[in-house]
Amino acid sequence: MRDPGEYEDAVTFLTETVGADDSQGGRPQSTWVPDPDRTDVFARVRTLDGAAKLRFGVKRNRNVVAIYVLYDPGITTALRLDWEGAEYTIEEALNLGMADEELKLMCVEKTRG
Repeated sequence: MRDPGEYEDAVTFLTETVGADDSQGGRPQSTWVPDPDRTDVFARVRTLDGAAKLRFGVKRNRNVVAIYVLYDPGITTALRLDWEGAEYTIEEALNLGMADEELKLMCVEKTRG
């Protein structure tokens, strides 16, 4: 088991909700809102270098980060997360060692906060 003291950052996971946009004739519109079960989750965040940006095909002005959290089977690539006011897509969710102890999330910055 990981030492909980290693997780010094906090992230909030976001879930997608879809509703009708009345100003657009009732067309579906998605919004990302905090997941009530996964707010202020302790994490270890590491900003990655240019090689990781190339791997995920991102532009220079966006960050690629590896975020480590305690294992939670509900954390998947269907979620997004907020870290320090920026929204990130989860490109990969890796169960390290297949041990159900820790997840490594490879994330790409979506927007600037």
